[in-house]
Amino acid sequence: MVLCYAGPMGTEGGNRDRNGPVVPGADAASGAADAFSIARHEIRTPLGAILTTSEVLLKSDLTDQQRKYATILHDAAEALVALSDRLFAPEGQHSLGTRRAFVPAALARSVVGLYESTARARGLTLAVSADTASEEQVSGYPAAVRQILTNLVDNALKYSEHGTVSVSAVQNAPNTTDLVVCDNGPGIDEADRSRLFEAGFRGRVETGKRPGEGLGLFTARALADRLGGTLVLEETGLQGSCFRLRLPVQGIAGDANGPADPDTKADRAGPYSVLVVDDSSTARTLAETILSAFGWSVTATASANGALDLLKRAPDAFDCVLTDLSMPEMGGLDLARAIRAEDVAPGCPVLAVSARHPSRFGDAHRQGLLAGYVPKPYSADLLYRTIVEAIEKPADRL
Repeated sequence: MVLCYAGPMGTEGGNRDRNGPVVPGADAASGAADAFSIARHEIRTPLGAILTTSEVLLKSDLTDQQRKYATILHDAAEALVALSDRLFAPEGQHSLGTRRAFVPAALARSVVGLYESTARARGLTLAVSADTASEEQVSGYPAAVRQILTNLVDNALKYSEHGTVSVSAVQNAPNTTDLVVCDNGPGIDEADRSRLFEAGFRGRVETGKRPGEGLGLFTARALADRLGGTLVLEETGLQGSCFRLRLPVQGIAGDANGPADPDTKADRAGPYSVLVVDDSSTARTLAETILSAFGWSVTATASANGALDLLKRAPDAFDCVLTDLSMPEMGGLDLARAIRAEDVAPGCPVLAVSARHPSRFGDAHRQGLLAGYVPKPYSADLLYRTIVEAIEKPADRL
């Protein structure tokens, strides 16, 4: 079975003449939105390459030290992706990222790993602990949880001059996970506690003594609220501060996530044959590496016209088209239109890969041009599941 993929460039949805920089005299609001969307794409494309490459690297044979460095690289890239989501979210909103499986204890360890060198440089000890229940996989929004925990740890290190900053992951009730960050800093003045989570508020004790805008706790509380959780300052009776993030999570059992884990060779779907179409050699290499690891065969070409030629020569060879929406001469949507108009691959679903929101492609989906969507940056697991679902379980997924 076969898949086709078409890849990233500076703009999306067609050729550059129609989707490039704003034409003078065009509607200002529309032009600003387009520029904003293009900027998001340009940032997330290289981030996606870093994230995917580190993921592939972590699945290779590494020494313990190499694996530690690769994990830090991967976790830092994930944090930057979450940051880009926040930066490019509509005004007044905070992106939660994609709902997916994660392990609360592992997420806590990864955040601690990012700050270990900072803690050492300040002469602080950064410790992490977890109970057995928090080592189990759950379903939730790890990007948002990571952002909250990052803000809490960053604050704790910023305001501590000695001692230990501790991060713990515990499950005190079914379908609930607590992440707790405690420090030995100066604590929170009683008069400041009622305003602690207000935007721009930094407290009277430390204002001017530490860099910052007073947005860390405000953002963390806003994200916690959107997750249906709580973020509170606990009364411990000890020096320092202790923040508890309590989150509702969903346990994962059996095959609740759909298609089998692509790392479990015996349960892999396929084999599929994949046509990768991308003018970026980096994107082609990454896609080939990931898809080949699933035991699928891969053919790569650098242009949409090249893909059409391959499809015309072997119209029954391909089972799915996975297309990014930005290439010179012919973009991904134009490729999809040509495939349908010329009927060169009957019944072959077309999937979009894009850094833009899937709502932008709703019309193409309703017209039967696109069968699904893979947001950039994507993980190997997400790519696998989206392809398998499009081929084996055709459905309305955008």
